[in-house]
Amino acid sequence: MSELSEIATAVLESLREQPTLNTPSLIVTGASVPDGVDKAEVERALAELVAAGYVKHRATGWKIAPGAG
Repeated sequence: MSELSEIATAVLESLREQPTLNTPSLIVTGASVPDGVDKAEVERALAELVAAGYVKHRATGWKIAPGAG
């Protein structure tokens, strides 16, 4: 696993634990995401995760990328 920011790691964990929370507005409410993190921070974390190959954006929201575990 490449070195991810704390927020990106939390967002990835949230998508793994609660895949139905798959938009920035929903991800920010996930149990894995620290209190005080806002939607803009989640969006930056998602961009980081895309660049690292961990997530993909689909018509139905953000999903763990195939092969990313």
